[in-house]
Order: sequence, then C-alpha cells, then structure tokens
Amino acid sequence: DRWSVYGCKGVGIVSDDGSANGKVLSLQKVDADYSAAAVWNFPSFASGTLKMRVRVQEPFQGATVMLSDNFSSPFDTQDVYFCDYKLVLTTGKAGGDEVSLPADKWSELELRWDGAKRICRVMLDGKEVTTLPLLQQSPGASYLRVRCNAMYPEKGRVLIDSVEMNGVHSTE
Repeated sequence: DRWSVYGCKGVGIVSDDGSANGKVLSLQKVDADYSAAAVWNFPSFASGTLKMRVRVQEPFQGATVMLSDNFSSPFDTQDVYFCDYKLVLTTGKAGGDEVSLPADKWSELELRWDGAKRICRVMLDGKEVTTLPLLQQSPGASYLRVRCNAMYPEKGRVLIDSVEMNGVHSTE
C-alpha cells in the first residue's frame, strides 16, 4: 500500500498462492522505455534492520535494492549514484555488492545498516552473505528502492511478499 511506482510500467500487485496473504508486489520490465521500480518510505534511522521476503523468477536479469536518505522518483535511473547502500540481486555468480538468490524460491533478505560503523550487513535466509559500505554521508536511511535491471522486456521478475523495518536513531 505504501509503495510509490509513479512513472513506471510493469509494477503492481498480483496474486500469488505462495505469499502470506495471496498478493505480492511484482516488478517486471515490460517496456524498454520505462523503468520497473518501486520506492517505499519509512522513518529515517541512523541504524536499522529491513527484512524482505522476495522471490525472483527466470529468466532473471537482476535487480538493485537500495537504501537512501532522499526521495527521487521511482523511474530515476541516477538513484544508484545517490544512495546510502546498494545491493544487486542476481541468480548467477555473486560477489562484492551482489547476492545470488535461488530462482523460484522465497528467500528472506535482511539489510542491517549501522550508520556509525558505515556498513550494512546483508543476510540471506539467516546467513551473512556480504557487507556493503556506506556510499555517501547520510543522517540515516528512510527509503527502500527496488529496480529491475533487465534491459529488455519480459526478462524475469522480482516478487516482494513483505517488508518490515525497525530502526535506531543516532546516539551521537
């Protein structure tokens, strides 16, 4: 209900029997001239934990998950240059800021950011898989951005069943 998808195509609520309530947010590139992205706002926190239940479907060409302290429209392709933390989802080989998800299976993705330490630990199904650096000076994250990386239409999709966020204000 709280996702912004303005100016995008291929993003919306669809039925899914494997979800908690029978519906999920689906992001799929359907038009080469439009982004397939969504932005979710939450209160700003210097440190916090964001949990997402996600599933990717083949042929998947990746998605980018970002935490940011500023709003820009969902179709903003420059968002990767102004985000606090950036994670790329893939089904292939991963390393650095990439995490490989199993196709067609629900996964629990968790981002634990710590503004004082300037890092974000990434957990996949309860196991730490990578650590992301803080990319810009920030008072704290307040936006989750998810964008399909497909260049051409109909190349897989990412489904989001649920998102939960808990945060800690700075003690400085």
